[in-house]
Amino acid sequence: MNFRSNSMPWNGKEGRTNKNKGIYRVVVLYFVVSVIWIFGSDLILNMMVEDKSSIMELSFIKGTVFVMFTTLLLYYLVSKEVNRAREVEIKEALVKKKEEIIRALTENLPKGSVLRYDRVGGSYCLDRSMAKHSIVQDPTVKFPVEKMMDEMLPEAFKGKHFRSEIGDGRSYFIIHGLPVKDDQGEVFSVLVVFEDVTELKRAEERLASKVEELGILLSVSRSLLSSNDMARMMSRACHVAAEGFGLDGVSIYTPSAAGGSFVEVAGSWGRDFSEDGGARLADIVREGPNVPELRAIKEMRDVGIEDIRPGTDAWTLEMMKRSIRSMLALPLYQDEMVIGSLNLYSSKPGHFTNEAIDTFHHLANIISLGIQKVQFIEEIKAQKAGLEEEVRKRTRDLQEANDQLESFAHSVAHELKAPVRGMKGFAEAVIEDYGDILPKKGREYLDRIIMDAKQLEEMVDDMLVYSRIGQKERSTMAVDLRPMLHDALEFLRPQIEATKAMVMLDVQDAVVMINRTVFRQIMVNLISNALKFTKKGQRPEVRIISKTMGKMVRISVIDNGIGVPQEDSARIFRLFERRYGQEDYPGTGIGLAIVAKGIERSGGAFGVISDGVSGSEFWVEIPLGNGGQKDDEHAMTTT
Repeated sequence: MNFRSNSMPWNGKEGRTNKNKGIYRVVVLYFVVSVIWIFGSDLILNMMVEDKSSIMELSFIKGTVFVMFTTLLLYYLVSKEVNRAREVEIKEALVKKKEEIIRALTENLPKGSVLRYDRVGGSYCLDRSMAKHSIVQDPTVKFPVEKMMDEMLPEAFKGKHFRSEIGDGRSYFIIHGLPVKDDQGEVFSVLVVFEDVTELKRAEERLASKVEELGILLSVSRSLLSSNDMARMMSRACHVAAEGFGLDGVSIYTPSAAGGSFVEVAGSWGRDFSEDGGARLADIVREGPNVPELRAIKEMRDVGIEDIRPGTDAWTLEMMKRSIRSMLALPLYQDEMVIGSLNLYSSKPGHFTNEAIDTFHHLANIISLGIQKVQFIEEIKAQKAGLEEEVRKRTRDLQEANDQLESFAHSVAHELKAPVRGMKGFAEAVIEDYGDILPKKGREYLDRIIMDAKQLEEMVDDMLVYSRIGQKERSTMAVDLRPMLHDALEFLRPQIEATKAMVMLDVQDAVVMINRTVFRQIMVNLISNALKFTKKGQRPEVRIISKTMGKMVRISVIDNGIGVPQEDSARIFRLFERRYGQEDYPGTGIGLAIVAKGIERSGGAFGVISDGVSGSEFWVEIPLGNGGQKDDEHAMTTT
């Protein structure tokens, strides 16, 4: 491809010069023709005509012809020059218009980085006047710009934009080809813009490097989260760091558990150096107080060696053996206390630049957090073990105390049973034998003794039941629900008839897993309370229902009694808790406690629903049993 450099076709000065030359040519031609005609015609007439009068006539004719001829010639020459001048003016206007278009386009383009190509015939005219950048001034120095133009300009003059990137590792440019069109839509010029993106490219490279470093740090963090074992976790972290950052070795040192020295918690090296006849680096570090690994801990600062020179001390010899030429030791902190050192080794001198050290500080912080995590978990485990042992001890102590208390209550209740029965019997015998001679006051005293003895006997019986339920092992069995409820109602028939109560039983056929005796006692207590705790003069109404709830059966005893306030709904299930006096509602205060303990021992739940005014719903939940298992035949033992 042919290029004409540093010139532009058609400019105003050239047009004006051509116009002036045309005028000069007309004047000179007219003068020459006039001179030739005047002198030549006169000479010819004198030679050919002798008659003077004829000469005068011919001279007139000659003058007339001259004037006519010169007039036509002058008209032709002037017209031709005028047309040429008009063409020049049109071309000048087109050039000016194109220059305005180029100027408008280049106003917002980077200064000093534009090449302009114009097509002139079969070649391209190159204007470097707007190109001050070194790559544009001398394109052959670094980048083959001319070769690229050979490939791109033909397409650009067809109206196609082009874009290309070039770079040599030090400088980077983006080349934009912008076709410029005139009013008729024809491409008359191509602007080639060189955009210097060196800084942007370097920023992208730095960003990519940082992203890669962050990815490595994230991998190290994940390795620290993958295990709670210190050695395994740190070994994995060292391996990931060494592989990710291209290091020849990474090690971590922390104080030994015994104190007084430092031990290598973990390390990662390109190959194993423990069996090649040399002392292991960890042993050298332990024995040498001035090695960088320990100086970083003791001096609480970064310790680095840019170029490890040959020496005779054990540490340097070990570095030479491992082909290590530079190293960096960073202290590991927990708050403001140093807890170890992170040590990095490279076979390249000067490997640890200031920018790299900043990254490795982040790595050291992550390693420190990993160490603290393991230490924290170990402390939690130790505290948990201590707490669990304390809970077990206190649980044993509490169980022993409960067992002793229940045993004592059982013994006391059992021992009280005979005296109470005897006291009651003797009082009844006195009334029977000496009732006729006793004064009225004495008879009242004996009746009061008999009544209190009965109440005390009931309490002793309830205490014996409660203590038996509290035993560690009670046999449970598959019990048919409906027959057991009929049995409880039959037991309570005297109380039902005495209160004229209306009792409705609406329960399903189901089998529950519970001790038969305990279950009978629970239902007797709940139904008895429903019959007893009613308003004065009110007829008791009791409804017993059941429904299956997953693996449990809920049995509810619903009454129309005095209700239970919300604040007392939990308290009434405790031992000896009573809301009313003996005069209003006689009782021992143990009945609901027996219900609670019996249900708890059976793996169930209990509660009460009431608005505190109009009746209550006492409910218990008991595990469902196997419908094919019956009574003691299929009994099993629970604790």
